[in-house]
Amino acid sequence: MGVEKEAKDLRASSKNNGCGARAVKLMLNNLTEVCPDARSRTTQAKREHRKVGDLKGEAHPLVSVIIVTYNNEEVIGRCLSSVLENNYPNYEVIVVDNASKDGTLKVVEETMSNYNALNVKIVKNPKNYGISKGSNIGVSHSNGKYIAFLDSDAFPDANWLFQPVELMERDPSIGAVQAKCLRAKSPSDRLKLIDTAGGLMDLGLQTYARGSGEEDKGQYDEVDEIFYAVHTGAIVRRKAFLEVGGFDEAFLLGYHDVDLGWRLWKRGYRVLFAPNSVVHHMRRGSTGKLKWRWWRNYHGERSYLMVIVKNAERTALLRRLLLYGLKALLEAAGVFSSRREVAASRLLALWWVLRKLKLIWLRRTISCARHSTKSERGILMKCSIDMLKRSRGKTLWKHKLWYKPLNSAILEGLQRA
Repeated sequence: MGVEKEAKDLRASSKNNGCGARAVKLMLNNLTEVCPDARSRTTQAKREHRKVGDLKGEAHPLVSVIIVTYNNEEVIGRCLSSVLENNYPNYEVIVVDNASKDGTLKVVEETMSNYNALNVKIVKNPKNYGISKGSNIGVSHSNGKYIAFLDSDAFPDANWLFQPVELMERDPSIGAVQAKCLRAKSPSDRLKLIDTAGGLMDLGLQTYARGSGEEDKGQYDEVDEIFYAVHTGAIVRRKAFLEVGGFDEAFLLGYHDVDLGWRLWKRGYRVLFAPNSVVHHMRRGSTGKLKWRWWRNYHGERSYLMVIVKNAERTALLRRLLLYGLKALLEAAGVFSSRREVAASRLLALWWVLRKLKLIWLRRTISCARHSTKSERGILMKCSIDMLKRSRGKTLWKHKLWYKPLNSAILEGLQRA
């Protein structure tokens, strides 16, 4: 039984957690009044912070680790070895190969033989379906109560599954948990630089990887609420994953994880960051070696526009699309950027989304609750406040110094509130 059929059955018996879609007022006038529960979200998450430990005698639920790969023979062996060397006692591994043309499958089979791994299953796709559909196919072949997603260039630590499983076992409202991702130059050369400590989105519908590029000094060593779990190192509750329909397979390159996190919040689930779960990530990706930078930029921009059209409130969406188009036009004119291929990819992506607007809007209405819930609005507010405080009055967006006075004024308003 596939993901879509399971999701349809679950949706038929579930209730939407929607509420009135009141437009979010941006910044300045007592931000916390827009959503009162935003103020207490960090405190609530801190109460859940506990050290990694055993499940105290309880049975360890089955975790299915999904690895989607395409032409990654250099790293897939070390990735699979890291998973097979982990200390969690009850797990299975599903390797989904998107029709690799190199020796990826041979490396996987050799690694399985070396470890005598009977809990590893290989799924061979007839062509490259991409990360979203490939992950859904992997889920359809899995049996775990929880599903962990890894890129083929990611190498988890031995205890990476314990804390996410503990958190979700204690609280059924948690739909997904994000591991702390650190950067790696190679499978053996691992850095103390943060790749991501969870995905955030602010009220302006901008997405951010929290802590990206920062040295890991323990500044993100507490359990906290985030907006979405980045694909690599995401551990998701199977029931929640199927209830919201899994990954949207229309996303070819990125933002499928943002879309999933957004739909989880709309359904009333929470997404947390687990600092004691550590994954090292090279960021090679599973898309193969892309020869044309504009192609990557175009599909990335297209996916971003799709995710906000599918999920954002109408007022915020219209405002963001207008600003996005204006920025792309100014970049094309050389005002903000000398790389005009970036502006061209954005304009083409915007044109594509406008042409396909009816189809995307249909996916919006059938994918999940159409209105923002209180919890969704609260996490957007929390993310915005968190990023403003971390900016300390500096610009939130690179090379846009004219935002600095606005950020300072917003911080003063927050302090008064």
